[in-house]
Amino acid sequence: MHDAAEQPRRRWLVHLAAVQACLVLAVVTLRRQPRPAAELLQHSLHPRELGYRTAKKRSGRAPGAALTTHLRGPLPTNAWWLDLARSDADDAAAAAYAVPYLFEKTGRGLRASPTRLQASPDSVLTLHDARSGLVLGTTEKMGPAVVKRAGELGVVLAWKGALAPVTRGTAFLTMRYERATPSIYSGAPLHRQARGNITIDGRSAACDGAPMHVDHVIEVVTDADHRWAVYADAPLQVTCTSDGSLEIRGKTPQTLTLRAALLTACAYG
Repeated sequence: MHDAAEQPRRRWLVHLAAVQACLVLAVVTLRRQPRPAAELLQHSLHPRELGYRTAKKRSGRAPGAALTTHLRGPLPTNAWWLDLARSDADDAAAAAYAVPYLFEKTGRGLRASPTRLQASPDSVLTLHDARSGLVLGTTEKMGPAVVKRAGELGVVLAWKGALAPVTRGTAFLTMRYERATPSIYSGAPLHRQARGNITIDGRSAACDGAPMHVDHVIEVVTDADHRWAVYADAPLQVTCTSDGSLEIRGKTPQTLTLRAALLTACAYG
């Protein structure tokens, strides 16, 4: 009779021991798994000590001074202009598609290249020819650019003596100069049908290195058949040369804004 009375109690103890073993196993398992982000923030331990694996960044991909000089707070990690801002000049990655232009940093300044679509049954590509793009910069050494301001639609890049806003959908390549000497450059020389001439304020002028006075606008047609207009908000003195490439240079440092726009991609047909 005594053994019969003890059997239910023994079964209950065995069941309790099994439950305790399961709880111990669960606790050990949880300790080995990465903690949720909310819980991780409550710890002062290194993530490795909490079970997280470390991931090393590739060299050259840290935010760097380009983003941290002026920006405060959380830095952007997936902005459409990020590669343009953080990459070095003339780096193939230093570009931003702000259609209708592709913007690129070069050693001469900021380049805008017209884009075109190429479609097939399997893909749609955005193409450009960097050689035929137009560069606004300074005759002085540009140095590295830093981000002055940034938002969802645009970013402002700043060099010593110059800054340039890059905005999605913009029709203009813009450069603001502060006591710097303007430079306009294209890897494409003047179109042969232009006969060595550009247009200054509506009048034809020889691109032969002689000084020229500009009040409002310069128009050029390159051998890419692109007609560009460059608008100035203040008068300036320039010289023009076209020997394998086109370059229009200011004579002295000054404060003004230049805005360039592609008028047509087929000037002579």
